[in-house]
Amino acid sequence: MTDYQLDRKPGGTIQITTTVPLEMMQEFLRAHGIDANYVPCPSTVTVSDEHLTVETFVLGKDHRIVVADGEAVRKRRTVELQAPWPPQATYVRKDGDRG
Repeated sequence: MTDYQLDRKPGGTIQITTTVPLEMMQEFLRAHGIDANYVPCPSTVTVSDEHLTVETFVLGKDHRIVVADGEAVRKRRTVELQAPWPPQATYVRKDGDRG
């Protein structure tokens, strides 16, 4: 299981933590053209009505992860939402209530 942040913005912003099986998250990311191998874990995934934003590692021309000052370089990547958020995800609001 992997923890992710989900930020829904239909009428306001709600941040909740969701625990998603790794295979489910990999499938969700693949459906959006994102290689899960280059997404830090744990990571923040923002899902809105039209877009998915996820933090990814920056790759160099040699397709290796760029490292600066001993840390992997990261960037935010936003794509159009192509698939719904996995309905099997277990949500936990910031106050700790499951819902």
